[in-house]
Amino acid sequence: MTTQDSDLQALHKIHDDWIVYYNTGNVAALLALYDTESVIMPRGRQRISGVEAVRSYFERLFARGTLTMQSKLEKLEINGNWAIQYGLFTIRIKPHDGGPEEGDAGRYFILLRKHPDGRWTVYQDLDQHTQDAL
Repeated sequence: MTTQDSDLQALHKIHDDWIVYYNTGNVAALLALYDTESVIMPRGRQRISGVEAVRSYFERLFARGTLTMQSKLEKLEINGNWAIQYGLFTIRIKPHDGGPEEGDAGRYFILLRKHPDGRWTVYQDLDQHTQDAL
């Protein structure tokens, strides 16, 4: 297996694991996928920077209810020690308080960084609401 093949396999695994951890509300496992200098830019909200801010973001999100996300990876490209992933997502939120189920759909763009030990981490995570994701 070439380095390129290994990297592609690792990046697909990060994508797939991220969905599993998100759908199970596993904050610790999600954080393990993120870089120590990570930035999340969720639509309509302030930029979230650093491990503790990312932890707090996910904890608050999962405290709202049970989330179910689906993702369609449209592009995965590697350029040296950087990679991009982008695609479509849909999210359903079933509130813990019994309120009405909510949903959202959009596009995401993820920038990943390869570390000297060969490990990849999510460096930047952006999302936006778009009609074509519905």
